[in-house]
Amino acid sequence: MGPQQRTPPRSYSTLDPSTPDPQFQNLKTIKRRTALPLVLLVNEVAPDSGLTHLQLTTDKQLDRIARVCAGLGPSKDFIVHTNAEGTLAEPTSLVARAHTRGLQVHPYTFRNEAQYLAFPLFADPRQEYDLQFKRQGINGGFTDNPATLADYFAQVRGSAVLCAGLLTASF
Repeated sequence: MGPQQRTPPRSYSTLDPSTPDPQFQNLKTIKRRTALPLVLLVNEVAPDSGLTHLQLTTDKQLDRIARVCAGLGPSKDFIVHTNAEGTLAEPTSLVARAHTRGLQVHPYTFRNEAQYLAFPLFADPRQEYDLQFKRQGINGGFTDNPATLADYFAQVRGSAVLCAGLLTASF
């Protein structure tokens, strides 16, 4: 590697408050260097620690995230998921707990294909958008189909802000 190349950082911070965390330190460094709002992506299991998303989104961890980030980017399935019976489970408290701390919630990844839509909403991604945006109160989302999501917002709200696959709106 040349002097200008760097090894890419890990995908996100584990935010374990009891141990030093280079990724969280990186987020704090980025925060000092930019006025851009940061959104922390949270995966199902942290590859560097093995912590689950439930461990990464405790109230204590959300407090820590809120000191550095403007938003949280969990999988959309961490908000409303399909249970073992193949129906939608009760929504988690993640959105409300994040909002209480002033964090916006921008889940990933909204797609049009039936296999990626929340059951039993197979037919239309706009039904999933209603579930997540209107009923759960998420602030934005990452999508592979920005035109579909932008059209949805244009119909229900009149406008949306789209930036590189991240769409934000408020109701």
